[in-house]
Amino acid sequence: MLKNIKKISIIIFASFLIIGSMSLAVLAEDLVDNEELIELATSEENISEISDNELLEAEPSELPAENPDSVLTERMFGRMLLDVEGNGEVYYVDPVTGGKEYLADGAAAYNLLQRRALGISEENFAKLSLGENKDDTNICKDSVLNNRLKGRIVIRAEANGEAYWIYPENCRAYYTGTFDAAYKLMRDFSLGINKANLAKIRNNARQRIKQAFRYAVYAYAEDNSLSLDEARVALENEIDGMKTCMNEAGFGPGNNNSIKEKVAQVDTCAENTDMPTISKERRQEIKGTIRETRKEQQDNKDFKIKDININDMFKRVRDMIFKK
Repeated sequence: MLKNIKKISIIIFASFLIIGSMSLAVLAEDLVDNEELIELATSEENISEISDNELLEAEPSELPAENPDSVLTERMFGRMLLDVEGNGEVYYVDPVTGGKEYLADGAAAYNLLQRRALGISEENFAKLSLGENKDDTNICKDSVLNNRLKGRIVIRAEANGEAYWIYPENCRAYYTGTFDAAYKLMRDFSLGINKANLAKIRNNARQRIKQAFRYAVYAYAEDNSLSLDEARVALENEIDGMKTCMNEAGFGPGNNNSIKEKVAQVDTCAENTDMPTISKERRQEIKGTIRETRKEQQDNKDFKIKDININDMFKRVRDMIFKK
């Protein structure tokens, strides 16, 4: 059963919440215990869309606590941003969700571009001016359609489903239809930014739920001596139970309950689940375990998440922490 959740901690966390699309937009490193639980119980994002690869992708380097700046965020809409003070991590600032999403590699970039794509007819696609490299001439003032779509990803709905990104700097459309093409865009078109300014752009809802789900899967696997794939399936059932409990209590999507009431209800619904407790310290252990798991993946080309012994991974990480 879930260990008792400290209500005072939850209430402290709730002070970060903002009504509407800003809800739960908090950086994990500065959160109280059980932030993941609250995110998983209240988010409207579909966790089934989080791939196994995303459970294993590289963890981005630390950022300062979020300090949202709406002016800077809007100026960065549609851009790919490169963390120049970290390990070269790239983030896409989605003009639709109004937040940033981490792109671990070319596959992540390709999947995001496909997921966020706006369908466009062949008639309108023919009106777009295509680009080949970053230094192509700026057509923002010459093309109404290109300018209106800058920063967006469009997909040829009536053709072969090819995706294009409208580069905000010159308003031209660039092909992103393969992993290689998506990676090239990440590499060549990203704008350098420091961590202080990155922290001014909040994570979007999908980035928050992906992060919460990743950490919860690893914690659940250790708590129950399961493989990652077994933990994923079991955790999805636990989350469904939490959401059912929330809905039956009148705390479903679109409700008018206060934030304090919602957080208290999460506590109540958690009483009958095996959702893991994740403290700030355990969060660091999970990040180390993700790194160790990635090493195993890189050393074994036939690697599958069902083959991971999570308990051994956590022990290895704790041994390294203890030696320090």
